[in-house]
Amino acid sequence: MFEIKFIKRGFKDDLVLIPGWATDHRIFQMLELDYNYLLVSAFSPFNFKEDLSQYLENNSIGRISLLGWSMGAYLAADFAVTNPNKVEQLILMGVKQGYEKLAMDKIKSKLKENKVAWLYKFYLDSFSRKDLEGLKWFRKTLLKDYLKEQDITQLLSGLDYLSQARFDMDSLKHIENLMFMHGSDDRIAPVENAVEMKNKLPKAKFCRVENKGHVLWTKK
Repeated sequence: MFEIKFIKRGFKDDLVLIPGWATDHRIFQMLELDYNYLLVSAFSPFNFKEDLSQYLENNSIGRISLLGWSMGAYLAADFAVTNPNKVEQLILMGVKQGYEKLAMDKIKSKLKENKVAWLYKFYLDSFSRKDLEGLKWFRKTLLKDYLKEQDITQLLSGLDYLSQARFDMDSLKHIENLMFMHGSDDRIAPVENAVEMKNKLPKAKFCRVENKGHVLWTKK
């Protein structure tokens, strides 16, 4: 299943927004960028590249920009390096070179024991302790729905994907318009990981967002 919602916002260029693990397109509600949005609302990480390519072809959409956050960053980067002629800009948020399989397996076990308890901690850890307004927004808007709606099968499948997902650093060197954005207080993927990746990509830009965590685009 693959679904995209097109949000016309009065801009010239289109941006595909790809959410991370245990979230959906609603996580981007507070994001304000000068693009029309293509919100990916349903997808399989294992088929994403092919599904997005087919969607663009079916809807006669030419070049796009991509913003991938967390797990979505792997998907965005994979599409970009495979289809460089279709990508105007690549924005990677909250990235890490890779997650260890053992760590993902431990999370799978905890989810099976008590999904709600583990997700609750994960969501809270996704915000900086200094980002009180962001956490307040999330608690009010999404937390209850996410704890109730997140499907255990999809969560486990996402962890399987993360166990083997890696960035192709050599291929990313050929992406002309690449930007990293990362919260200074990210506890899920510490900012040092992103800095290390950027240092291997001389053409890339880097934006460090102070006092933000893994979720780094909420308003002050």
